[in-house]
Amino acid sequence: MTLQQWMLLLFEDGIIHNESVQFALEFAKRMQYSILILMLAEYLVGDLVKFQEIESNLAQTGEIFKQEGIRIQSEIRRGDKASQFLKHMAVNSAPMAIVWGSDEKIETGKRRKKTDHWFSKVRSQIQCPIVAPRARKNPEKN
Repeated sequence: MTLQQWMLLLFEDGIIHNESVQFALEFAKRMQYSILILMLAEYLVGDLVKFQEIESNLAQTGEIFKQEGIRIQSEIRRGDKASQFLKHMAVNSAPMAIVWGSDEKIETGKRRKKTDHWFSKVRSQIQCPIVAPRARKNPEKN
């Protein structure tokens, strides 16, 4: 991406979470960032229907940003997620921030365990803030 100020919106396995999209939208508008949506999936080899579904969902998500005047790009990478993420980061300029769009809770600190999520293994190589928005639950009114 040849943009000066942009953020990475990171999703996994074809799943797009609305709370992450909304958070990224507001964040991008406030900071005047462009957005690159990166979808990582282990392997979709031979599953053309699933790949086309993911492409369609990414295009629909991109339209949300375009309607708000935010410049957007998207990319799907297949294979080992940590490896594909690092390859993506190597060929693109550094984002100003990363918005984590996956369900799974990630550890953004430096402690690691054998069972850690793939992202915790590459976290030390990322030099920007990482935000993991969560949907808020409305308290019931009495």
